Amino acid sequence: MKTIVTFIILAIVNVSDSFSQLATLVSKNEKAIFQIFSYDEFGAPSSTGTGFFVKSDGTGFTNLHVLKDSKYAFIRDVNGDFYQIDKITRVCEECDLAEFEVSKKDKPFSSLTLSSNIPLKGSDIFVIGNPEGFESTVSKGIISAIRAENKIIQISAPISPGSSGSPIMDMNGNVFAMATYQHREGQNLNFGYSISCKNNLITNTKYFLSNEKTANLYVLNRVCTTESGLILNSIEVNEKNTIINLTFTNTSLAYGEKSFIYTAIGNNDESFYIEDKISKKKYYIYDATIGISPKEPTWLKLGESKRFKLYFPPIGNVNEINIAEGMQGSDWSFSNIVLSDYKSFQFEDKSFFNNFYYQTGLAYLSEKEFAEAYVILNDFSASNNDNDFAHNLAGIVSFILGNNLDAFLHINKAIEINPTNDNYYFNLYYLNLNAGNNQEAFKNISTAIQLNNSQPEYYSFRADLYMEKEYWKEAISDYNKFINSDRKIPSSIYFQRGLAKLMIEDRTACKDIQQSYDLTTNEDDRKVIYDFYKKQCK
Repeated sequence: MKTIVTFIILAIVNVSDSFSQLATLVSKNEKAIFQIFSYDEFGAPSSTGTGFFVKSDGTGFTNLHVLKDSKYAFIRDVNGDFYQIDKITRVCEECDLAEFEVSKKDKPFSSLTLSSNIPLKGSDIFVIGNPEGFESTVSKGIISAIRAENKIIQISAPISPGSSGSPIMDMNGNVFAMATYQHREGQNLNFGYSISCKNNLITNTKYFLSNEKTANLYVLNRVCTTESGLILNSIEVNEKNTIINLTFTNTSLAYGEKSFIYTAIGNNDESFYIEDKISKKKYYIYDATIGISPKEPTWLKLGESKRFKLYFPPIGNVNEINIAEGMQGSDWSFSNIVLSDYKSFQFEDKSFFNNFYYQTGLAYLSEKEFAEAYVILNDFSASNNDNDFAHNLAGIVSFILGNNLDAFLHINKAIEINPTNDNYYFNLYYLNLNAGNNQEAFKNISTAIQLNNSQPEYYSFRADLYMEKEYWKEAISDYNKFINSDRKIPSSIYFQRGLAKLMIEDRTACKDIQQSYDLTTNEDDRKVIYDFYKKQCK
């Protein structure tokens, strides 16, 4: 019995020593590991990852995919200090490895020791990274397998969005691999490339950052207060023109694949304009990279994000502006913008990165990477529980991934935070309709109309519910509002209004049936409508 007790004591001591060793290594090595913030040409967040210094002069490593589509990039170290990435110096596309340099500072940087010696399969390892924005997170695991002629290392330590580029270290603190990707269909199937890939680095002639060219780019990344799917990323001011860079995300469940955006050009009553707040002079839009009418719009699928540009005449030295438009059905406006408050990238202002992960979720959506977007948005909304935009978007992605329960929870939370946003009620309408709760759906769409009676599509959706209730006059009234708008009206709307009119013996019903027939291009539908017309409109 005495021998057993001694053995247990020795085991506890060994475990304690192991934890102490790891804690010491983490404390030392995390000083050389940092978070990376990447932005696209719009000044919009495009990706996040992890990197580490390999030289004290500011030379660092990360995954190439973290930086390759970036125009602007910065790092934040464990102390919260920010540095600008100057350039990508060398790359290895096969191993997804990028070497880069940050802005030089007076003091040397802490750096990690690299090792080409891969520990044996089953050996303990640890990773320090920034998964989903949780800074300097340590995860411990083992080497699960060594594959592809010692090039790919499989580990049990978790890898999540934001961990890309994290150093994989042995229990001496040496970096022998870099975390790169995980297998989505399994648990703890995480992979990295051996650090020996550094021997394959070649001079970069393909991927270029533009940090030195941001003098006339004012980066705002500001969410529109009246349209949560719209973000004003940046404003570029030059001698030739003024360019407004925006992102729109289809966050309307009921529109599904049929959501669209456009901007009118040449009609000052509807067009976008920049207003000089001091002189009240207006500069009207003259070109855009999206559709320019509701009949020729830019279409977006559910959850899809679209980056686009609006072009205006040069505004010169104007500093205080409003941006507004007169398009029917929404309010895409941004008020009280003082450009001098947004001088290029204010990356030394820590508050500048507050919504980075929310907008990184949008970047994943733009690439249709819904699972990654959900991880980012769900965690962001959990840690920013008062952010209605994030909850609404997390609800959209939940629905896309087939998780209706989370979709209800997130969108109801968005409404709780901001009960004046019509789009949230519109989304709740669709969730209830999809679940067969038509009475609740009717309440939701009616609330959306009450909050925003200039959105023509809302009336067509409520009219369909009136048809189910056999409230013919109310249905006709709502269909009228949609048909009399500036939208392109589908054949089915005229047919539905014609049916409602027939039920109250309105003599104009057959004109609607005829209009429906004229607009229909599908031959089977044309035959059905024709037979119906012959029977009802003799």
